[in-house]
Amino acid sequence: MIKCKFIILLFLFAANIFAGARDIHLYDIWTGQPVEGAFVYTANDTLISNHNGYVDLEGKSDSIVIDARNYFKENVNIADLDKALIYLEPYDYTEAITVVRSAEPDSRLSIPTHISHINPNITGNFQALVKLLDAQSGITMKSYGGYGQIQTISLRGMSASQTQTLLDGIPLNNLQMGNLNFSTVSLNALQGIDIYRGGNYMFGGSGAIGGVINLQTVKTQESLSYNLFYQNASWNNNLFNGRIDLPLGVIKQSIFFEQASGENNYSVKDGDEDVMLQNRDYSRYHLNYKGEVPLSGKSHLEFFISSYKNDSGAPTAYIDENEEQANRARMSNDNTLSRIKFKQYYRKGSYSIQGFVRNGWMEYNNPILMIDGKALHSTHFNSEKGAQVRWNNLFAQKFLIQSGVDGSRQSVNSSEAGIHERDHFSLYTVADWLITEHCWYFHSLHLNGGARFESYSDFGNVFLPGVSVSAAVKNITFYVSAGKNYRAPTFNDLYWQPGGNPDLTAENSYNYEFGADYKRTFASYIV
Repeated sequence: MIKCKFIILLFLFAANIFAGARDIHLYDIWTGQPVEGAFVYTANDTLISNHNGYVDLEGKSDSIVIDARNYFKENVNIADLDKALIYLEPYDYTEAITVVRSAEPDSRLSIPTHISHINPNITGNFQALVKLLDAQSGITMKSYGGYGQIQTISLRGMSASQTQTLLDGIPLNNLQMGNLNFSTVSLNALQGIDIYRGGNYMFGGSGAIGGVINLQTVKTQESLSYNLFYQNASWNNNLFNGRIDLPLGVIKQSIFFEQASGENNYSVKDGDEDVMLQNRDYSRYHLNYKGEVPLSGKSHLEFFISSYKNDSGAPTAYIDENEEQANRARMSNDNTLSRIKFKQYYRKGSYSIQGFVRNGWMEYNNPILMIDGKALHSTHFNSEKGAQVRWNNLFAQKFLIQSGVDGSRQSVNSSEAGIHERDHFSLYTVADWLITEHCWYFHSLHLNGGARFESYSDFGNVFLPGVSVSAAVKNITFYVSAGKNYRAPTFNDLYWQPGGNPDLTAENSYNYEFGADYKRTFASYIV
């Protein structure tokens, strides 16, 4: 190892003396990963770092300015550099998932699994989140009707309740059923989507056996701006949404609203007859407010409030004309989410504290289904109040520690599952060690290890260990990982009548994965 580093330093020293030029490599100070697409401004040129974070200055300037998206701008005097490696400090990143390191929406990190970071603003012509996700590898969206009907996910063949979905770090999966209806999430309200396929200890949390979908809300802007969108489709489906950024002094604010409806009065062919489908209309409203207040140059306070309302038919699948005429079931939803977050950066790390409350009301009526002589009228109220603490520290240039504590109280008041509540607590620590970089054939070699402890007041504790290795060689990153994950029984699993079993314990899984990721860019600089 020492010999390898000595050779590299000797080579760099000789190159600078004899060539009279200077090349630099840009890296994320947290992850040790190269920063691609950074603009480097010299006295008379603009260069861009390639996929390895490399920039050839060609002796054009004694001082440079480095400007990379989501990183603090750096002014560098080349003569003051004692090495060709420059580490950039990110000022904003996603920390929603317990992973090796925080996920940058447009930066592929050495997380040992198949991941995708998607920017909805530049990814195809998708108007619905379910359509965008359905186009991704390893994902199948299951539709239980047309527009406005229930849409669930299957990631790597796992069920919807075995896929964890988060919004800025807050779990969205329903406490009774364990899944999420993705038709309740507007694509136009999102800034980024992270897809983590496969479950291991780094994606700790109930339901992450198949993987994790992390949704990121739009960022607030520093200037006044707005956009509006309207769409009219077949069967009187209408979609209208808009966003306005309204800064007031130092306070940055963003408001998003959406209204969608549809009659869906289309027909299907049954033999030689056209049968008109019944009760497939819907109407929904969605409103988000996000505000950010800077408290200092390295800290800020963030507020977020979301409200979603929906009323729609809840028909069974088409069987025949007689059954279709009996489709009269209706469903209504009213969901709210509120959170407040404080974040503080310091030289070698950051910490954040986030509190949230999410509530969900659901009502289901079916005049045809009679129970004890009465038409079915089912009501359900789910609530979760919790707090999350995240701490990151770069103990050494090549050793990153991430830790966190989560706690929440979950409760349900259901006409079929009863009235229950439980407490949830989790604690995790994950370490990432950059063993070597730029040595022999390795661009970088990472060793990751950690553990997560989960505790539920109603069924007990779960311990999740894991370990992984990733190695980058030129344009290819190889990885291998092993770990344990779980799914906690939902309130319906435990208490639904009939069929619930209050003695259920956690569903455990052991995950092993290996793979390779190839990435290459051809543009290295702009003249």
